Amino acid sequence: MIVLKNTQLTKDALYAHDDVIEKIDFDRMERVLHLTVSAWPEYLNYDIFFHGVVGFWMTSCEAWGPDDRIYDIRIENKKDKFFVIPKLFQEEFIKPFIQISNINRIDHLFEAYIEFISGDRLVVACESMEFGKERSK
Repeated sequence: MIVLKNTQLTKDALYAHDDVIEKIDFDRMERVLHLTVSAWPEYLNYDIFFHGVVGFWMTSCEAWGPDDRIYDIRIENKKDKFFVIPKLFQEEFIKPFIQISNINRIDHLFEAYIEFISGDRLVVACESMEFGKERSK
């Protein structure tokens, strides 16, 4: 499933509860963040790709205790709710180059939030997301 800024999603379209991120790989030149995820209870791997990545942020504090399982994935496309993108506009080294940088296209960007059972979070600001888990009903 391809997710863009204005994609209408059903409640469980991005269902990944209890799945585990096995590997995180970022290709800086291609601006692609690739997650290899192990699905529970099948333990079959699937992929999540974020394309056109302009920034990402992650914690690993285990505030609610150690646990590597995903609690939820959600998409935020409202500018006033963004977390990562406003931080990019505040970076002094970026300010002079905003008009020619990738974040100039903010109308095409959204943020994906992956929340973990541990209380940690991965937030990705990007142009599109490719969710590779096949849901059979």
